[in-house]
Amino acid sequence: MKFKAILFDMDGVIVDTEHLHSKAELATCAANNLSVPLSEWDYFRGKTTRTIFEYIVSNYSKAPLDIEYLISHKTENYLALASKEAVLIPGSAQFLEWMRPRVSKAALVTSSKRVIQELMFDMFGLDKYFDSVITGDDVKNGKPDPEPYLKAAQSIGVPIGSCAVIEDSESGIASAKSAGAYPIGITTSYDSKRLLSSGAKKTFGSFIEISDFLESDKFL
Repeated sequence: MKFKAILFDMDGVIVDTEHLHSKAELATCAANNLSVPLSEWDYFRGKTTRTIFEYIVSNYSKAPLDIEYLISHKTENYLALASKEAVLIPGSAQFLEWMRPRVSKAALVTSSKRVIQELMFDMFGLDKYFDSVITGDDVKNGKPDPEPYLKAAQSIGVPIGSCAVIEDSESGIASAKSAGAYPIGITTSYDSKRLLSSGAKKTFGSFIEISDFLESDKFL
């Protein structure tokens, strides 16, 4: 089977920013007297900011808190951090250059808010690689729900079964699998065992390995 499109997660796949999201969320919790165990951030990875703070308020807040305020506070923290500290995942830019002549369409599918996606695109010149972008602002149900990847495939006019997905998180892999795509895990955030148990067809440690696999198995 040849893939007609590749769909990409952003944080932890193209840009090395997962730790910055966690740092911004922790700062927001501290500023609002929310004591949340660090272990919870393993569960949060790949999920929308709204999902994260709804969970935190439901489980750790002793008083009512405005979710919209928490989201805004976290976003401001993140933008300040990322504008100075965000970097590309090694090999991601080279892979995007390699990929584009080989597929008819490509889309970004991120749980981040659009303002965050736009900052990353501006910082690293990513617009030229993608035909469509789906952010956390564009969906009702974020990853691991299939909605983000189904919406992305629809937006580029490619059947989801003809799409490969590159993801780094368990929730992202589960979303791609349940949508009907071909999930490929990159082990920047979770190890191979966890990604495979979430539904990844294959896992790799680098983009060079992914391009070698796609070319050798004639998927592109």
